[in-house]
Order: sequence, then structure tokens, then C-alpha cells
Amino acid sequence: MRAAQYLRMSTEHQQFSIENQMATINEYAKSHEFEIVYTYSDEARSGIDLSHRPGLSRLLDDITNSKADFRAVLVYDVSRWGRFQDADESACYEFLCRRAGVNVVYCAEPFANDLSVAASLLKTLKRTMAGEYLREPSAKVFAGQCRLVRKGYKAGGVAGYGLRRLLLTTDGRPKAVLGHGEHKCLATERVTYTLGPDHELRTVRTIYSLFLDRGLDSYAIARWLNEKGVPYSGGKWNGQIVDTILTHPRYTGSVVFNRKSSRLRSKSKSNPPEQWIIQPNSFPAIIPQKRFEAVQRKLNDRVHHRSNDRLLKELREFVDKHGRATQLTLAAEPTMATACTYVKRFGSFSRAIALAIMEPDRGFSEIERRVRLKIRLQDEFARTMAANNIHSLRKNGVFRSSSHPPVLLDVARCFVLTNCQLRWEIRYPLTGVEGLRCITLRLNVDNKLPLDYLLIRFLPPGNQRYRFSEERLQTLKASIHKSLDEAVNVLLQEIDSSTDAE
Repeated sequence: MRAAQYLRMSTEHQQFSIENQMATINEYAKSHEFEIVYTYSDEARSGIDLSHRPGLSRLLDDITNSKADFRAVLVYDVSRWGRFQDADESACYEFLCRRAGVNVVYCAEPFANDLSVAASLLKTLKRTMAGEYLREPSAKVFAGQCRLVRKGYKAGGVAGYGLRRLLLTTDGRPKAVLGHGEHKCLATERVTYTLGPDHELRTVRTIYSLFLDRGLDSYAIARWLNEKGVPYSGGKWNGQIVDTILTHPRYTGSVVFNRKSSRLRSKSKSNPPEQWIIQPNSFPAIIPQKRFEAVQRKLNDRVHHRSNDRLLKELREFVDKHGRATQLTLAAEPTMATACTYVKRFGSFSRAIALAIMEPDRGFSEIERRVRLKIRLQDEFARTMAANNIHSLRKNGVFRSSSHPPVLLDVARCFVLTNCQLRWEIRYPLTGVEGLRCITLRLNVDNKLPLDYLLIRFLPPGNQRYRFSEERLQTLKASIHKSLDEAVNVLLQEIDSSTDAE
């Protein structure tokens, strides 16, 4: 039978060398009547993922695209196929081969890859052990890096503006300042920080002064530095560079580690400050600790760092002081979040107002009461849709989703005409909404109590206030319901019916 062999070795110093793997695979091929016609290999490649293994990627591409003219792939053992952190990923690649008619054979394993229960259990165990083999050394390496940092040594990476990397001998004496791209050549040597040129030190202190004393933000400081012609090795200054200088503890003479982590080639993520490893007083400081802490307090007070509870508390206090809150009055107060921030956090500004303001002794006005009722209606609808595993995006009272047409949630105010006839009014929040449906809560004559819930299947398009009578409900293709749940259930049944029909 024609077969291909797959070889992998992560380092040059391994017992699973390419030659050893080839010898075992060739011996297995001869004894089992395989003819090796192709070789795919990944030399000096870790088995942790597929993206860094061109040999395996090419093998899978040839097999899945029907380019392979062999019926088996010979591999030394399960770990050579991969040390994936998810055992199912390893099984998935093997299944892709088997589905295309190509069997994966592990030559040095004590079981036959024959889909039996015993073989499946052993393979699952071997795959898990192969992934665990990397997790244990990773944890040990991390612990070793933490120990070095606590001794005042740098764990890696660039020094940063205003600092340089200082190479130390085995006994801790300064040896040389490392330039860009230079590294230590002895494993027993260590690296720490040292101060950079005087003009960079002055620039760092100026940045802190502009932020604390003159009240400039990161982007304004970057513009100021560019206008003054202050050089930066990477080109021009920007707000992100300034923000890094303002937030990194290394400028206080501290060695910092684990601000970000990307273990076992996982996606890099920023860690919370409580997980940082910080060793203070490791080298001369550029910024005093108290001044650095003052900057952090000011930075943490920025709007995007404030919690939702704090934003609502500030909005409540603002209304108590000024009597009302509008987009203009909030924008005029520098310490307050803007109306746009409240829209992003709470869905709409009116919803934020409803959540923030407690009912006064005199009670809410008719408009305030209707707004709060509308918000409660929309929130209840959102919870119902989420309970049915339907994700909807809410904006201005309209819920949009790929699984259902847009739905407007509104409260219909009642009007009494001069001839004593009743009309109810729905407000359109958007223009040009195709196929808009509406669930509205009708209020009674005095607009204080709920009357019923309407599921309206047709609304004339346009940005308008639409008034309707009891007689016009048939034109709107509306149905009357006793509760919101009842109206939503009918809506969901109609959505399911239309989906099945398609």
C-alpha cells in the first residue's frame, strides 16, 4: 500500500530525532507492506499548534483536497502528530484524514489504530498526556522567571523609552549596556535595567509634569512633544506611547513581569494588576513612587474606567444638583461622562436616566412614568429573547437580529379627541426600517394603567408619530394579548413558521 510518512522534531537535542523516527517508520513499513512515497516533515517545530507547522498543514491540505495518491500516513507516535492543548484538535485532524480515505498509523504505539474501543481510549489518553507534557514545563519556566524577577533581573523584552538593558556577569557585576538586537551569550548571565540618556530622562519627567500639573491627556501630550520636535526612536509620538510611559511601574525603578501573558501560544491577553510580578528598588528610579501613584489615581478616574454603578450614582447626583440632565448639560461638566458614554453602557440615555433617578416624593410626571415603563418593557423583552437563545441588538427601542425581523417595543399613549373617540400613538425611532413589527403596551384613558399588549405586524414606514384607533387594528394586522409573554410567544411562533417555510 502506498503511504506517506510524517516526521516532527521540536529541537535539535531530542531522542525523537528525524533519523530515529525514519528508521522506526521504515522498519514498520517493511513488516506491514507499506511503500513510502512521500515525506512530510516539520524540523525544529513545536507540536502545540497547526499554524507553525507547514509540513502537517501541507499534508492535511493534500489529503482534504484529494491531491494525495497514498492511502496511509505513517507517524512515529501520537506525540509526533502533535501536542495540542485540546485533545479534540488532534482527533479532528486525524478524522479529516480518515474521512478522505487515508488512515493515520502510529508505528511505535502498542495499539493498532483500528477504531476499536481500546484503541480509542488509549489514543485519547496519549493525546491528553502529550498536551500535558508541555503544560508542566511551561509552569516551571514561569515559576523560574518569577524567581529571577524577584531578584531584580529583567525577564525579557525591550527596555522602553528612557531606559536601557544592562548585562550583568554571573556574580552580578555590570558587564555592558546592550544595544538594539543584542542579547546575552551565556545562560548564567543576567539582564537588568539602567538609565538611558539624560534627554530621554528629562522627557519622561516632562510627560508626568504635563499630565499632573497641566492636566493634558495622553494624546495632547503626544501632540505637544511632536510640536516641540522631541525625537522618538520609533518615529512620532502618539497617545499609546505616552500612556505606556504613564502607566508602567518600571519608571519607578521596579522590574515588572506578567503584565501580559501568552502561554503555550495562546492569544496574548492583558493581566489585571494584582497578577503582575513587581520587584521595587531594582535600579535607579526616574519618577518617584508617590508621583507615579498620583498619576495612576488620576488615570483610574477616567470615564472609561468607571463602573456602571458609579456612572449611575454620578448621574443621580447631577440631576439632584441641577434638576435635569441633558446631552448639553453633561458635556458642559468636565468631570461627568457624556451622554454617548451612557448610551454605550446602558443602551440609551433615557434608560440610564430611568435607572439612575429614584422616584421623588411627588411621584414621576406622566412622561417620566411612560419612559420608565418603556424601558421596563424593553428589558423584559430582551430577557425573554435571551432565554430563547436569540441574540438581538437593541438600539432606540428596536431589536434587530439575523433570526427575526426588526421589532419595535413601545408604549402607546392614549388620546381623547373632542368627539370623545380614543386614539393611541406609537413613536417611530428610525427611518427606513423594512418589515418593522411592533409590540406595544396600550395605556388606558388616563395613561396610568396598562390596557393590553398589541402585536402589530405592519407599520407604515417613516419617521413619525403614528396614531391609530380600535377600528384600525385590523389594517395593522394586529392581535391583542393579555401579557407581554403571550405576545412574544406568538411572535416567536410566527418567526419559526416563516423560517420553516423558507
